[in-house]
Amino acid sequence: DAYHVSRKLFDILVGFMPERLVSAVFAAYGGDTGKLLMSEAPETLLKELSAFLKAFPYTADGYRSAEEAQVMSGGALLSDFTDDFESRLLPGLFVTGELLDMTGKCGGLNLHFAWGSGLKAGEKAALDCLK
Repeated sequence: DAYHVSRKLFDILVGFMPERLVSAVFAAYGGDTGKLLMSEAPETLLKELSAFLKAFPYTADGYRSAEEAQVMSGGALLSDFTDDFESRLLPGLFVTGELLDMTGKCGGLNLHFAWGSGLKAGEKAALDCLK
């Protein structure tokens, strides 16, 4: 959309990752790539940058306190869902991430669970559609 094509690659990634991590990614990638506007970036560069991001090594070295957390627990009971996050009570309904009663320490663990559960539920829902 028009909003994103007029933004720098760096700023777009900051919408998905912490700014310090984006800085580290572009420092490792090299050059002034992050300063490019989305509209200026060739598709080959975007594909290369995507592959670089997927392979970028990152190790979490801790977590923040509960006082700084946005969400840490609460939600629908995990026992009401299959391993694919499909409701046992209402088949065809998938619930993921922070909608489930999954407790995690602040520091990205809840985000990781949200992405992982979403991926697993999405794969199962897509396979169900093919039946």
